[in-house]
Amino acid sequence: MRVQHSSKISYEERSYRKYFTYVNRHKDKMFETGNWNRVFRMLDRIYIHQHYELDDYRLEKNTYSTLKLFARHRSTPTFRECEKKFVDYIKTEPRRPLGKDETPFFPPYIPAYQVVVVDNTPRAIWQAFLLQNTFHFIIEIWHWKAYYEKRYFVFNVNDVRIWHGEEKPDFDKIKELISLPKFSTNEEMDNLVDDEINYLEYCYWNEWEGLVKEKVKIIYDDFSKTVRFEKVSAQVLYEYDCKFRYD
Repeated sequence: MRVQHSSKISYEERSYRKYFTYVNRHKDKMFETGNWNRVFRMLDRIYIHQHYELDDYRLEKNTYSTLKLFARHRSTPTFRECEKKFVDYIKTEPRRPLGKDETPFFPPYIPAYQVVVVDNTPRAIWQAFLLQNTFHFIIEIWHWKAYYEKRYFVFNVNDVRIWHGEEKPDFDKIKELISLPKFSTNEEMDNLVDDEINYLEYCYWNEWEGLVKEKVKIIYDDFSKTVRFEKVSAQVLYEYDCKFRYD
């Protein structure tokens, strides 16, 4: 099923650009507070359960790596506060082992998708997909190892013109290869429901891969109204290497 739009810019493109800009503008504040819930201001078709907040499950020393969002109960201290208590503990009693019956320092890791409510509609599922790919969108010039995970969704050749490295790719060739995001159903399923969405295909640009067309399976739970995504295939349409390497 292909989602049709009357406007020149599709809903998928417009919402992605707004979300990309927003998370990069507010990422530092959200990191400091341990609360990423403000992203739902841009993702208005989905919402998180009222007792939870999105937080970043990384030690401060690992913040050069990719963002790792998780769902934290509001009654639990932020991950950064938990880390501080853990560090203080190590400093005061460095030789004392942690007992099995002691309260863990860090909150349990709960994947964000488990507490985010999503309607079984193309726009809501697309927003959930953006949320689960947030770690690909965060731009930090000093997060050098995280560069390998950077992805930029491609809707037209200008998206590649902005993000390519020093070596100029063949833009005319890339323009011919770009496929816009689309939803589809598995026609081989028995008792197929007309509006049932099973797959999502889209293109992204990565400076160490090039232009990639990826297909993911949409795994929707009707009872909890949650969704997760499972990669089915990834095809490199145009190979590219920016010639930089980070160790």
